[in-house]
Amino acid sequence: MLRALALSLSLAASPVGLVLPISPALAVEGRDVAAGAPMLADSSAINIVVTVVHARPVVGGVAPELSKLEHYLLKAFPTYQSFKRLSSQSQRLVVGTEGRVALPNDNQLVIKHTGWKDGFAAIHLDVGGLTTTVNVKDGGTFFQAGRGYDGGMIVLAFEVTSAP
Repeated sequence: MLRALALSLSLAASPVGLVLPISPALAVEGRDVAAGAPMLADSSAINIVVTVVHARPVVGGVAPELSKLEHYLLKAFPTYQSFKRLSSQSQRLVVGTEGRVALPNDNQLVIKHTGWKDGFAAIHLDVGGLTTTVNVKDGGTFFQAGRGYDGGMIVLAFEVTSAP
């Protein structure tokens, strides 16, 4: 039930494009779903791995380096048959700090860790001026997609874990 709820909230709350949780994540603009309370910031950092994927609607399969995401990519993006990793980077973000990732379509992704609440990290995303916030469980993964690129689209995969 959590995944279904997360998916419907993510799609409704995301002007950035399609945001799909593939493990517990909620996109609710910095609010605690149960209580409606704002996210509480603390000093706990996160490690976030951002993988930039080029999805195309042509035969090509899933690149071997994306094997742990293969099932989710094929299920979430059924009209795409080719998935190639363009880049991947890991960043450590403390609450209130930003990370940046240059995208191949000349946009820039800005990621900001805005706090923790009940085991969920709030991750604010800004891609080319379009913004959303995703609340993701420690150890969770989610996608942001929809920006056209070279006959397909860019899919961003985010893997989030708490950092010491």
